Amino acid sequence: MVYLENVIKETLRLYPPGPLIGRKCKESIKTGSYTIPSGTNIYLNIYKLHRDPDVFSNPEEFNPERFSPESNTKRDTFSYIPFSAGS
Repeated sequence: MVYLENVIKETLRLYPPGPLIGRKCKESIKTGSYTIPSGTNIYLNIYKLHRDPDVFSNPEEFNPERFSPESNTKRDTFSYIPFSAGS
């Protein structure tokens, strides 16, 4: 069953059900040299996030082993969010 779960996670990584997540900035925030004003709509491209080679080696390759317990500890919790994360 563990391998089946890894296959499902890898499928959702490659083909997320919602490829974009939208949020509205509640207050102005400065990040680096950019200021994001309050009320700005922000969109996170989950499709691209899940294909980041800095996070997932060989990102276009189907590899369920990348979700093994050993591999999971090496990755940030929010690098894999097929169903969004919070509100």
